[in-house]
Order: sequence, then C-alpha cells, then structure tokens
Amino acid sequence: MYALVLTTIQSKKDGQKLAQGLLKEGLVACVNILGPIESHFVWKKKICCEKEYQLMMKTKEQCFEKVKAYLLKHHPYEVPEIILLPIKKGWKKYLEWIDEVLS
Repeated sequence: MYALVLTTIQSKKDGQKLAQGLLKEGLVACVNILGPIESHFVWKKKICCEKEYQLMMKTKEQCFEKVKAYLLKHHPYEVPEIILLPIKKGWKKYLEWIDEVLS
C-alpha cells in the first residue's frame, strides 16, 4: 500500500537535508516541503507556538520502518512528528511512478 509520511522541522534548510537524504537512500519517491506553517503545541507542560515546515513524503507502507529509523537518526527534534497516512486511492500512473522509484 502507498503511504504519506508527515513530519515537521524548524528550518527549510534542515527539511531540504532530510528530503535529499531520504531520496538518496531510496526510501521515498517525493518530498514536498510546505511552509512556513504555524504550529501550536504543548511541550514540557508549556503551550508553544513555533514557525515550522511540513514535510510530506510519498512512499510505500513497507518502507515506513526505514523512513522512521532515518528520521529518528537525522531529525534534530527530541520527539519528532512521524505519522503515516495510508493512500487508499491515487492516479494509476502516479502510483506506478512511486513503484518505479522505490523498486
């Protein structure tokens, strides 16, 4: 099954480094970097608001554990967002392209 993995990061430059590494390792077919976005969250019992960048990584569910391991090794956050969302449907040619890139 195809999947979208999400994470956030503090700088666009750090997001670009993660994207390039994941692509070079063959763990994702595409990474979109969106932002800056405004994130509101609770950290260590304090309400925080930070500027971040959202990374949307297109991959396959079977690659998730390797993507997660890569992010945990290279992500600067103590507790990074690492969320997998299944892609239930998509344009056939686009999904075939993901297959081709990740084969």
